[in-house]
Amino acid sequence: MDHLENCDCTPSPHSYEQVNENHARPMKASGIFSRIKKAFFSSRPQKEQGKPLHKICCLHKNADRLRSELEQIRSELLDGGDGEMLPMVGEVIDPLLRDVQRIQRGLHKDEGVEEYHEWIQKARLWVALYSKDSEKEKIKAAVAEHAIQKTMERIDRDVNLIEDYVHQHLDLLELHPEEQSLKEHSIKKAVAPHIENLLALRVSPVEPSLKTIDEWRKSLDKFRAKHFNSALKAIEKR
Repeated sequence: MDHLENCDCTPSPHSYEQVNENHARPMKASGIFSRIKKAFFSSRPQKEQGKPLHKICCLHKNADRLRSELEQIRSELLDGGDGEMLPMVGEVIDPLLRDVQRIQRGLHKDEGVEEYHEWIQKARLWVALYSKDSEKEKIKAAVAEHAIQKTMERIDRDVNLIEDYVHQHLDLLELHPEEQSLKEHSIKKAVAPHIENLLALRVSPVEPSLKTIDEWRKSLDKFRAKHFNSALKAIEKR
């Protein structure tokens, strides 16, 4: 895959390429995997320097180029490439393509520029890693780890939704403070075992791989749904 194009559409001396000078240089294979993990599993977007409005033209140009390369990779995998790499489509490429569409639709002035920048970093690292034949095993490991991370996030989201539903349920009851305190204690006691069961699912498979990760997640999702629904029923009964 080619490197990202330089952009002359911004007058700012701190262009995207200049701010990310290290990323624009050819990367050694040994360093790409760690950058993939850092980009995907970091929840803190990098800060933009200079005026974001001056960077949007460059960001669009780089994002469109990367999206084209991701679509090319997607086609290669779906058209009979490395069968073991096929999960990369559902786990990485499709989510990236959906994300860039959402980001571009919602981009307004300086809003969303940091997320746009972060998307470009993620996409560029995946494209760079895929282009290196010697890194296929590492990218399989990265995709498997990404799938595990997303599954753990779903469990955390389930727990947060249950806790939010408890508060919403209490608000709708419109009880006096003393009654509400008693009711809250009763509800939390009822849902506690289900939350504990959900948190107990946050255990990674012993030997994660793209061959086994899908079955592991399907099995885990069944238990997730069971404990989540049981928690909601426990709330509604109180």
